Amino acid sequence: MAAASRPGGVEMGAFFRRLGFALCLACGAGLALAQEGAAAPAPAPPPEEPKDTRFFFQAEVWGAQPIGLQYQPVVIVDPAGEFQRPDVTMKANARGRYRIGYRFPRNVGEFIGTYWSQQDFASLTDVDPTNFDFGESQVGTFGAGVLDDGFADGVIADTRTKTREFRLDFYRDAFETSRVRGRWFVGLRRLDHQRLMEIEYTAIGANLPIAIDPSSGDTRTDLFPLPDSAALSSSWSGRGLEAGFDLHLAIHRRFWMEAGLAISAMRGRSVSRHSSNTWVFEETTVSGPVVLEPPFDDAFSDPNRIPNIHQVAVPLAFNEESTVLASDLIEAYLEFRCRAWKGLEAFAGFRNSHYDNVGRDLGLTLDSPSVERNAGFEGYYAGLAYRF
Repeated sequence: MAAASRPGGVEMGAFFRRLGFALCLACGAGLALAQEGAAAPAPAPPPEEPKDTRFFFQAEVWGAQPIGLQYQPVVIVDPAGEFQRPDVTMKANARGRYRIGYRFPRNVGEFIGTYWSQQDFASLTDVDPTNFDFGESQVGTFGAGVLDDGFADGVIADTRTKTREFRLDFYRDAFETSRVRGRWFVGLRRLDHQRLMEIEYTAIGANLPIAIDPSSGDTRTDLFPLPDSAALSSSWSGRGLEAGFDLHLAIHRRFWMEAGLAISAMRGRSVSRHSSNTWVFEETTVSGPVVLEPPFDDAFSDPNRIPNIHQVAVPLAFNEESTVLASDLIEAYLEFRCRAWKGLEAFAGFRNSHYDNVGRDLGLTLDSPSVERNAGFEGYYAGLAYRF
């Protein structure tokens, strides 16, 4: 029994030895294959390289139209007997706007300076001889109107507005995704704003008697009614802090859209002046000069009085020096940009800016209130920008 069982034990031991050997080979082969097929461990990411420092220059032409300046030279009485106060309308004026910037390494941020200035001229002319429906709202009451009733038969007004602005802002990324990038900015803004309006009120169709100089027989042309006139000027200069946010939305790898909003609080000083000049007929008598009152038929038809009649100016002016005025600004824009070539970009958009309390019109009486004036500019623009 022992001899019979020995061969089976040998076969079973050999079988287990071969099985163990095969398992060892399989494990070794599997380990080797696993080591060959496994991906090599990813190397540690290299340190982030700083972005190149770049300069930025941009030039654009902005067709800005002044709005809300409230140049109101006259009060007109319409056929219905209602009073109308028309504004001098302004057209768009294309002027340059320039920006230059410097971006710090490692995406720390970017400084951008902006400069823009604009000068606008506009006029209002409305003359209707013999119809005295134009109220002389900007002159003194004494002697206003050829008939001393404060009305003229026409108005001629010329305005000039000059605005100059400088900004220095620091921009920094707020967030960035594959298609959208947002930036906040803070900075300083300085504004200079000047206003001037000059007005003449005509009396072309006054239909006064023609005065004849008795000594020469010539017509006294110096007694033809001279136009009353007025001038209003204001100059405001101030500076303050501003803040804002802009958004960049990628449309294509070469095209993107930008939109932004800025607000600013500034403090400045205003210098204002309001002057007027009316004309009266004055007669020199033995007792002294006497201002004639309408109608003038008796005086102009008497040859003994005519040589003593003259037109005399009645000037009046109010000045206000260094008045502190606080101004608020809100500015918004929307533009589209494309990368034309390497660092060259082309863009076009629309911008609206509104300034509060950047002018002050004075009244011509001690109890008349002064009126703060606003200013606004809006219009389309286009230009080129280059980063290097």
